Amino acid sequence: MKSIRLFCAVFAAVFAESGFGAWTYDSGASTIADGNWVLGVSASGDDLTITDWTSGSGDLDLSSVYDDTGKRVVAVASHPTRTWNAVFGFNSLIKSVVAPDIVTLANKTFANSTAITNMALSANITSFSEYAFRCLNYLRSFSPAQSSSLTAIGNYSFNYTCQNLADGSSDVDLNFPALTSLGVCAFSGAKFPRSLTAMSLANVTANEIFLDNKGLKQLTLPALTKLTSARFCKGCTVLGDVELGGTATSLPTDAFNGCTSLSNVVLRAPIATLNAGALKDIAPNAAVLFCGEAPALANDSLSAVNGEAGFCRARVYAWLDETTSASWEAAVAPNAAQFEADKTRPDYPGEKTFGLLDDGVAYSWAIAVDWRLSV
Repeated sequence: MKSIRLFCAVFAAVFAESGFGAWTYDSGASTIADGNWVLGVSASGDDLTITDWTSGSGDLDLSSVYDDTGKRVVAVASHPTRTWNAVFGFNSLIKSVVAPDIVTLANKTFANSTAITNMALSANITSFSEYAFRCLNYLRSFSPAQSSSLTAIGNYSFNYTCQNLADGSSDVDLNFPALTSLGVCAFSGAKFPRSLTAMSLANVTANEIFLDNKGLKQLTLPALTKLTSARFCKGCTVLGDVELGGTATSLPTDAFNGCTSLSNVVLRAPIATLNAGALKDIAPNAAVLFCGEAPALANDSLSAVNGEAGFCRARVYAWLDETTSASWEAAVAPNAAQFEADKTRPDYPGEKTFGLLDDGVAYSWAIAVDWRLSV
């Protein structure tokens, strides 16, 4: 909250230089205004809900509304006649939003308001609603990026966000320890966020949550009990590091297919099955560490780029012993000749190797129980 208040203070200083006045509340007209913005509101005690945008452009700063009027703006409602029923949706006049008391957003509140570069809401907000920030193409800063109150991110909430940033992707790192729900395509097609950590997220069932996201570089989900999201991170070409924990037992179809920068995958969950395309076309010589028994491999779950002969697309490491190593042999027969050849490779992991596994296209190494990632 301190960071949001500081952000608000900076914006307030800019507004003062621009000549905007203090906020006023007109209970008869049900509006608040500051000489630039005129917003329709409804009141419940000292709390205000924005119901309409009448006029105003530039930077919308609501941080001083309570000091000026004794009323606090805590929510934005839907609008019955505007496009997508969104009060601020499809509005090219809004450049930034500072609203440190807003804890509730209607679906699609800021959708397709493509000029917004900065967004600051209350750290006490509990959910990011469906389509709320979709196509904020030039978003530079976002808060709360860390919050123990947020529990849900809705369908398409950040779909295509930051996609037009000229210098690459967002540098926003999200950390939501109480998050329990991620919606369909919540971050698909976006260049946002740079990372996501969700310590309590257990059930990930919505499809295509990060599909074709070009900003996500790191994903940490240590408490998964169910992961069935088809195309979960498919096409996330800058994703480099993934850690999945909990009790989930499989990687879904095309989960990380085409994540061409994915070089480190730590699966602390007892993943027993890799479905088709789950780790297809990840980074060359990627390190995939299984912390349970070695999984069954579906056809085409691990593949070489263009099927080059003798090319190690992914080294799959497992904590194994002599009894469990047979599960690898049941799933994929070792290619003895290739294994001998690989012993001469400079990146060969050493004497702890049980054997080379070959699925006909790519091959992988299985590593013993006391081996650890060196990268």
